[in-house]
Amino acid sequence: MTNTIYIHQPEKAFSFTRLPNFLFEAPTFKPLSNEAKENRQKITDNCCSKAIVTVGRKVAASELAGELVKDEVFFIKGGGVTLSGGEPLRQSEFCERIMDILGKKDINRAIETSFYAPYEKCFRVLKKCEQIYIDMKFFSADDHLKFTGKSNEIIKNNIKTLITGELKNRITVRTPLIPGITATKENLKGISEFLYSCNPEIKYELLNYNPLASSKYQLLGIKYCFEENIAKYGKKEIGEFVALTKESGLSKVFSD
Repeated sequence: MTNTIYIHQPEKAFSFTRLPNFLFEAPTFKPLSNEAKENRQKITDNCCSKAIVTVGRKVAASELAGELVKDEVFFIKGGGVTLSGGEPLRQSEFCERIMDILGKKDINRAIETSFYAPYEKCFRVLKKCEQIYIDMKFFSADDHLKFTGKSNEIIKNNIKTLITGELKNRITVRTPLIPGITATKENLKGISEFLYSCNPEIKYELLNYNPLASSKYQLLGIKYCFEENIAKYGKKEIGEFVALTKESGLSKVFSD
C-alpha cells in the first residue's frame, strides 16, 4: 500500500495538463511531491474512480518521424512539418532527432517556440529548420512576469542573438494580440523598437486575437482572463496596430 496513490473525491475529469491539488499517498495521506506528480502513468493506473486518463502515448523520435514521412506526398508543393506546442524546445534532443530524419527526406521543417530555453539547446534545433517562428508576448519584464510567471530576460537575449546571426533570414517574430494585455500601444511600441534596434529587416507578425481560446480554459477548469469573451479585431484595428509598429522603423510588419 505504501506506493498506492489515491485521488480524493474528484469532482471532474482532469487531463494531464492540469493535475488536481488533492493527490495523496496512502497510507500516510501526505500530499504528493511535485516529482511524484510527474509520474503520470502511476497516477492514472491508481486512480480509484478513473477520473484521470492518459491522452496520447509515448513515442520514439524515429517512430514519430516515420508517421510524418507518410504524408510527404502533400509536401511536394511547399508543405512541410511544424513542431509546435506547448513548448517543443523543452524536448530539444527529441526535436533535433526528428529534424535530422526529416532533413534527410528533404522535408521542409519549421518550429514555433517561446524561445524560453538555453540558447545552445535552441540553436542545435533551430539551425535544422527552414522557418522559425518566435513568440514575443511582452517587452516589459514586469508585464511578462505578471502574466506568465517568468522573466523574459532569456527570451530577449535569445532573440537578440538569433536575429543578428546566420539564421536571421529564416525568422519571424510574432506577438499574439490579446486585448488590453499584449495589444497595447506601450507593449507593441516596446517590442517593435527592440526588434528594430537588433535587426531593422526582421519579419514581425501580429497575430489576431483568437476568441476560441476560452473553450480550452473551460476544459482545464482554469479561469479565463476575460469575464466576457471578446471578438477578434477587425481589419481597421489590425491596420492601426501594424501602422503603430512600423513607426519604429520596421518595414516587414504584417498580420493575418
